Amino acid sequence: FPSHDKSHNKINPELLPEELKNKWIENGKIIKVMSALHVKMCVAKQDSTRLKFAKQIIELSIVRKNNFYDIEQFIETGKIGTSEKKIPTSNENYFYIKNQINLINSRISKAKARGNKEKVEILEKEKSNLLMLQKNAISSQ
Repeated sequence: FPSHDKSHNKINPELLPEELKNKWIENGKIIKVMSALHVKMCVAKQDSTRLKFAKQIIELSIVRKNNFYDIEQFIETGKIGTSEKKIPTSNENYFYIKNQINLINSRISKAKARGNKEKVEILEKEKSNLLMLQKNAISSQ
C-alpha cells in the first residue's frame, strides 16, 4: 500500500483514508496528554492521585494501541474495518504494566549509578503506582 514505505518502515499519514488519518492525528494528541499525565503522576503527593493518573495513562495507551492496530490492518489488507478491534484483556494489561515496571527498574539503576537521589525517589513512586495497578490487574482476572 502506498501509505507505507516498507524500506524505512514509515507510514505517511497523508496517504491514509480520512478515518485512519484522524486516528493518526488522535494518537499524536494522546502522546502529548500521556506525557503531561506522566509528569503529574510523578509529582503527585498521594498514592490515590498517582493511581488515578496511572490508570488514565493506561486507558490512553489502549486507545492509542487500538488506533495503530486499525492502521496496521489497513496497511496489511488495504481495507478499513476488516477485523475486530483488539481489546486488551486484564492479562495483557498485567504484562504491559510488568514491562513498564522493568523499564522503571532500569531507570532507577541508572539514576542510582549517577547519584541522582531525586530522580530515584520519583521513579520509586512511579513504580509503586504501577505495582498497585499490577495488583489490580491480577485481581480482575
